[in-house]
Amino acid sequence: MTTGFLGFFGVLDVSTALAYTGRFTGVLLIVAAAVVLLGAIAAVDHWYRQSFPYSGLVALLGSVTAATANLMLFITTLREGDSTAYLLVWCALAAGGAWAAVAVYRTSVEIPAPKRIAAAVIVSGAVAVANFGYTQLYQPYHTEINPVLDVTLGEPVLSADKKAFALPVTISFENRSDVGVYLLAPEFRVLGTAVAVSPERRPPSQWQRDVESGRPVSRWEISGQPELLQAGSWHVFGSWLAGHQTYVTSRIVVLPRSTPYDQIQVAASTAIARRDRMSMDEFGTPHVSWKGDPVKAPDWVLAGASGYVTYEGRIHENNAIAEHTRDPRHLTVWWTFGGHGAGVSGTIARTGESDRQLTGAEMVALKNRYGFDFVNKGWVTRSLWDVKS
Repeated sequence: MTTGFLGFFGVLDVSTALAYTGRFTGVLLIVAAAVVLLGAIAAVDHWYRQSFPYSGLVALLGSVTAATANLMLFITTLREGDSTAYLLVWCALAAGGAWAAVAVYRTSVEIPAPKRIAAAVIVSGAVAVANFGYTQLYQPYHTEINPVLDVTLGEPVLSADKKAFALPVTISFENRSDVGVYLLAPEFRVLGTAVAVSPERRPPSQWQRDVESGRPVSRWEISGQPELLQAGSWHVFGSWLAGHQTYVTSRIVVLPRSTPYDQIQVAASTAIARRDRMSMDEFGTPHVSWKGDPVKAPDWVLAGASGYVTYEGRIHENNAIAEHTRDPRHLTVWWTFGGHGAGVSGTIARTGESDRQLTGAEMVALKNRYGFDFVNKGWVTRSLWDVKS
């Protein structure tokens, strides 16, 4: 059974693991499976025929390898997995391997050059344990990526009849890491704000109202409520960008020259995930709220939005062991919009759990495991007085 499991996971990792270290782990699993299989064959010879003088030694190495491999699989599943069945299997096989090692050792196994054999076993075991621990425990929580999202506003251009103007907006996303990243929810939003100048210095009592409404404290400026002018995606939801690549796109905001707004604000964001930590099926058909979304967005997502679009796709783990010992998970993204703004929210959760708002610790865990995070470019603001005059 140990040979079957190690060989199965090893072949899958060699062919499908998302990182080279994961593929190296697959090679080690295949080698371990071969050692365990040879150990089982040698155990039969050692007990019945003894045609090979070192069959007892090979049986001992095979049983020790089986116990160690199953113990590491048990620890990994206990720490990262969801499957109780696999936990019981690894526990039983680890105990069986340990019992077999003791049973073989008690038959007075002949060990030539025991010091050399011990050194070889220790070195090879240390390499296997170090690689397994690095790929399964250490790597998923280290090696940060460094994405940069930026927004710039160009010079406005008047229409031929001087009654309208166009303002270019350029959005760029630079992936400064060595690994690809998924752009799960790339969105931008443009808001307009009417701003008046107080004829007199505003007293501190009005500053308090500024703070309560979320506006900057100002001695002279009286800002109105920002209103959504434009919102949308700046790239395809669920697309990805390779390492050290930059994506640049532009949008045009068109307004009448007599616009009531005195300032224009632009912001952008996207949810991201690392392509060496997970793979993802394409998003299915998006569901829109005004046509009856079968999976209603939770209240913590809506927050007063007048409409939303739901995107959902199945994700897969970066190695075969996690893929089979963890419950299936889906990525869900909600793009919401309303009169006073727009934005995205998202989560990675098991089936039926996407409506639960995650705690801060759970969000950190998602970032550590999948690189799932939100990248934001704060508000870039421009005055429109030069255009209006």
